[in-house]
Amino acid sequence: MPFNILVAIIVQKRLAKSCHLKNSIAYKYLGIATSILVTVQLSLGFWQSRWHYSRQLNGLEQRLQNKADFLSAVSVESIFNLDFLALENLMKQTSEDTDIVYSVIVDGQGQPLTRFLNKQHPIIAEKIKNKNLNNYTLDIINSLDRESTIHQIKKTIVYQDRLLGEVWLGYSYKNIKKEFNRAASFNLATAIMVSILLAIITLIVFNKQVGNPLEKLAKLAQELANGELDKRVKIVNQDNEIGLLEDSFNQMAIQLQETIEGLHQNNEDLAITNAKLARATQLKDEFLASMSHELRTPLNAVLGLSEALLDEVYGTLTERQKRSLTTIHNSGQHLLSLINDILDLAKIESGKEQLHLSCVELSNLCAASLDFIKEQANQKNIQLDSQIETEFGCVELDERRIKQVLINLLTNAVKFTPDWGTVSLKVWGDSQEERIILRVIDTGIGIKPEDMDKLFKSFVQIESSLSRRYEGTGLGLALVKNIIELHGGSISVTSELGKGSQFTVILPWKKMMQSNLKSNVSVSQPPLSIKYSQALILLAEDNEANILMMSDYLVAQGYKLIFAHNGFEAISIAKEKQPALILMDIQMPEMDGLEATRQIRKEQEIANIPIIALTALTMPGDREKCFAVGVNEYMTKPVNLKKLVNNIEQQLITQQDNSLIAN
Repeated sequence: MPFNILVAIIVQKRLAKSCHLKNSIAYKYLGIATSILVTVQLSLGFWQSRWHYSRQLNGLEQRLQNKADFLSAVSVESIFNLDFLALENLMKQTSEDTDIVYSVIVDGQGQPLTRFLNKQHPIIAEKIKNKNLNNYTLDIINSLDRESTIHQIKKTIVYQDRLLGEVWLGYSYKNIKKEFNRAASFNLATAIMVSILLAIITLIVFNKQVGNPLEKLAKLAQELANGELDKRVKIVNQDNEIGLLEDSFNQMAIQLQETIEGLHQNNEDLAITNAKLARATQLKDEFLASMSHELRTPLNAVLGLSEALLDEVYGTLTERQKRSLTTIHNSGQHLLSLINDILDLAKIESGKEQLHLSCVELSNLCAASLDFIKEQANQKNIQLDSQIETEFGCVELDERRIKQVLINLLTNAVKFTPDWGTVSLKVWGDSQEERIILRVIDTGIGIKPEDMDKLFKSFVQIESSLSRRYEGTGLGLALVKNIIELHGGSISVTSELGKGSQFTVILPWKKMMQSNLKSNVSVSQPPLSIKYSQALILLAEDNEANILMMSDYLVAQGYKLIFAHNGFEAISIAKEKQPALILMDIQMPEMDGLEATRQIRKEQEIANIPIIALTALTMPGDREKCFAVGVNEYMTKPVNLKKLVNNIEQQLITQQDNSLIAN
């Protein structure tokens, strides 16, 4: 590479490095501009040198052609007279031309009469080495003619139409090519230097007008990105594109600052709102838990005492007394169902409710749901129809929740259907789309089109006046919709006023292998034959009404009872009396039932006593908390006394079996 080209490239790189232009627009522009200018200059220089080379070459050929014509003309007389001395003198004239490699005059038979060979030419020097020129002249010339760098001109010598001989001139382009290469190198270096100089000048102007403002904008943009939102660019000239860009940048910075400040304010407001919502949710959960406890505790006494009275624990009853107690008991159960609906809806809407999926026989589930409302339908002489058109086998569902859905829909159908009407349950499957369709059809009063949107809203009833004919809280359908959506299904309704309604439930059809799964369908067990009539039971309960109700019933069943009113007393009495079983209320003063159970499980002498938790706490997680501390069974208030006795006997039998195995 020529030295001046190397210097030019080094200058370009040094300039770019000193100006911090690497990877910048200006640096790229410098490279592009230099490349374009160098290409243009090289093209112009090449074509200029080529034109000069062609001109010199044509001049050389013309000059040598003239010389050949001259030699042909002046050699006629010498050849005719065989004057070899004159011919030698002619050859000496051609030796003065450095472009001529050889010159030869031959006679008509092609024999050389005189010749000149340029011995300084390297090819000729090699050819004539150790050879006699007189003998090998034609051989040397013929071999020279085959060289690509040697060209030949021939001119005939004629006198009065008689061929006397020929003039041969061999010449070389070497000098012209040498001159062409020198000129091309000079043009190349000049083109590069001029191009770089023009590119640098253009770069300086470009950098001042474009590069520096863009670099300044980039720096300010980085500062904006780092949070310095008050940064602005100073506009020098608004009449060009850079000025417009700077103005747009400032406008963007202002809008960005306002937007981010607004977002910060919105985030603060949102955080406050979220905190309030979280607090409201917590208060709602606490309120529901408290209300559940406060309502279930007295309801436990009402239902328990009415059940005990109906079982004639306190003596024989008349039929009128039984009817009255049945009314009390049914009203209590109705109140309990309302409380459960409110809690269920609250749990589902808060996202705390989880499905307990199991293998369910859908035909059995539908039959159980119809049996539940059969008495209510019979009272109004309503005909119940059931059509299950598909053999489903075992499907994956939450049995309790789907039964709750069917009972709600069927109860509503019976409630809103006049006497002597019809309520139908149709069930079929779509195997292609893998879904189950359950449809409840009634011939009831129907629903107005404008009331359709109210159906599935919580605490909303279509007939809300004080003189309404149908009881209810407006929770049933809202709960139904939430349970179905938890299963990934949907519910829809069609109705015609005065003719009836159709509620259609669509659920995903997930088949299960019954042999591999445990079904939640309750299986009736044979009655227990073993009675633990003398078993000592510790009842830890702080509510006197509940103590009275449960103690009277359990004593009537033959059990012995001792009592504790808080967790401390429960632990102390359990150590002293060693009861066969403990009935533990969870919410008690001084020490609650959870902590008392935890302490009992740590005491070796009483750690294995069965504990049944009796609680009005039914919020999500309460059941798990009880089992986590070591209770054996969990029952929610109001407690069904018959189930309580069954659980007590079951726990005592299990305890006895474990003792036998241990021994």
